[in-house]
Amino acid sequence: MTVAVPPHGAIGWFEIGSAEPDVAEEFYGGLFGWQFTGGRSAGFDYRDISTGPEHPVRGGLLNTEGRAPGYAVFVVLVDDVAVTCDETRRLGGRVDLGPVMTETGVVCAYLSDPQGNRFAVFTPPGR
Repeated sequence: MTVAVPPHGAIGWFEIGSAEPDVAEEFYGGLFGWQFTGGRSAGFDYRDISTGPEHPVRGGLLNTEGRAPGYAVFVVLVDDVAVTCDETRRLGGRVDLGPVMTETGVVCAYLSDPQGNRFAVFTPPGR
């Protein structure tokens, strides 16, 4: 089975950050039927989330270990994270973290719009 890669500008991921990831997993899994698979990525406790086979949107649950407040953020697929960071600054937004590359080759950054609303962008390996 081949998975189609969404185009530039598509919502390609979402992420939930929680200091209590087991509680978040139980809540979102119970509420929406999402499935979680554990693992570590770039040294963090990061769990992949599957929303189901019919209309899948992939996501992740990050254990913030109390170092950041809880959050939920949408993640937009882009052709070039560094260029998107530059454009974010040009348009009055802020780059909060990144760009960084994960162990799997994904490049990502966390950004804020001019009103302070946080979102993220990523480019998969080989794009």
